[in-house]
Amino acid sequence: MGRKSPECSRHVQRRIAAAVPGAQHRSLPGQTHMIKTKVLAPVLADYFVEAIACKSRS
Repeated sequence: MGRKSPECSRHVQRRIAAAVPGAQHRSLPGQTHMIKTKVLAPVLADYFVEAIACKSRS
């Protein structure tokens, strides 16, 4: 979720993340709800690398 998104949207996203087990909420500076790929890609990559690392430790 971009920090420039409307507060009502950010609130809903935080609530969804809190309700979904294992979910994370990230607020990306300078972005609206139409997050640019070059901003989102490294965040997703970090998330998946950590998820793989956690799974391999299990």
